[in-house]
Order: sequence, then C-alpha cells, then structure tokens
Amino acid sequence: MSSYRGRKRKTGYPKRNKKRKPYYKKKPGSMKLQQIDTMGAVRAPPSQVMFDRYVAVLRYSDGTTQRVNAAANFMSWRYRMNNAFDPDPALASGSLSGFTELAAIYLNYKVLSFTCHTSLANRDAQPYNVVTAPTKPDVGLAYSGTYELGEFPYGRTRTMSIAGGMDQVHMSTTVNLSKFIGTAAYEFDPAFAGSTTSSSTPTNLVYFNVGFYGNVNQINGVFNGTRLEYEIMFYNRAILLT
Repeated sequence: MSSYRGRKRKTGYPKRNKKRKPYYKKKPGSMKLQQIDTMGAVRAPPSQVMFDRYVAVLRYSDGTTQRVNAAANFMSWRYRMNNAFDPDPALASGSLSGFTELAAIYLNYKVLSFTCHTSLANRDAQPYNVVTAPTKPDVGLAYSGTYELGEFPYGRTRTMSIAGGMDQVHMSTTVNLSKFIGTAAYEFDPAFAGSTTSSSTPTNLVYFNVGFYGNVNQINGVFNGTRLEYEIMFYNRAILLT
C-alpha cells in the first residue's frame, strides 16, 4: 500500500505569484512632480500662462469701531455680499485686501460664498438684542425694523447684557450665495458678477445685515469689530446662459 506522506497535494488552483508588480512606478517626470515645485506652489499647464479661473478667499475689516443711533432705540448696517470691489456701501470702502493684485490678472469675478464674523461689545446701561440676516433687497442703513431681521431666512438673534456684565457677543454666519439666491445657475449668471477693471457693481446685489435694538434710545451704542471673508472666483472668459 503506497503512502502519500511527503507528497504535495494537488488542489487544482494556480500557484500564487508572491512577487506582485506595483500598479505604477514613480518616475522623475510624473504628473505630480510636474505640477508641484519645490516651494509647494501649483504650476499652470505648459500650454497656458495662467489658469482660466482662480478661487481665493479675501478678507475685509470694518473700520467703523462705534455703531450708535442716538435718535432711536435701534441701529443696523449692511454689507454687499456679492460686491468685492466695494463691500460697505456706507463707507465707499474700496476693494478687499489682495483684490487689486488679482484684478491685474483677471477681468471678472463672482463671489461664491460670504462669511461675516461679528464681535460687538455693549457700551450702554441697557441690554440689546443683536440680529444678523442676509437679504436680497437693500433694507437700507439704520433699518427701522431691525428686530425683524431675526425672522428672515438665515436670520440669527443673540442677547447682549448691559456694559460691565455679559456685554459681548460673537456671531459668525456663512452664506452660500448659490443656495441663498435659489438657483443652481448663479455661478453662470452675469447679473450677479462684477468687473475688476472698474468700480461697477453687479446688476443684482444681495446684502448681509447686522443690527441691535433695546427698549430706550441709545447713548453710546456698541463697539464694533466685524471681519468679512469673501470666497471669490476670478476669471477672464465668461460662460453665459443661452
């Protein structure tokens, strides 16, 4: 009777290749090495000098440190969410920091999203309700219905104590303009875009409002520290809807 001891059993399966070839080989001329240099900057393709479109986040700080309306118990102000050339209509503030440098390369721009960081400190002996909200129409400077802003879509409300107590409020709101306008074609609608070569504003403007109100007329109002962030797409060739 023959013995199978020491013999390899045949299973019918092919032998496994222990040395697997790599899926790709890193070469000095790979795409990764061609697009990123030693300083970490992204290079444009060889066929063009600059990208057709470029997205950057630019900041703006409100220079008005005190907000007060001594003739009433309310106060409000607003910013242009899709106008990066002149974000504050009350101050004729000029362009955002870094806007001029990018305007030397690109002809047009479109704001994709807007962020408002508001820090207010009460300077009066009465509490205030602080409200923020984006609006499609311009409700104007020192909006008399400031308390209504919290009822608007994306509106927010916070309470600020009297001076010396919990007298500071910090609020941050980010608005996706395509969703706020309510159309997926916002990115390709030239009515919401602007030109970098002049002070012309977009045909359709949208605003972000900040306000506060109390029970009696204001004396000193609030100390304002507001910073804005604009996510902007710069481009040269406009894609229009047909």
